[in-house]
Amino acid sequence: MNAVYYFESLYVQDQRGPDATAAAAERLRSRVDELLGELS
Repeated sequence: MNAVYYFESLYVQDQRGPDATAAAAERLRSRVDELLGELS
C-alpha cells in the first residue's frame, strides 16, 4: 500500500521532471511485480 501511495504522490505533486518520474515509476513497477511474484 505504501508503494501505491508513493506513486500517487509522485503523480499528483509532479516534483520531478518527466524522465525522473518515469524512472521512479519503473522502479515501483518492478517492485510491485516482484512482490506479486512472491505471493504466487
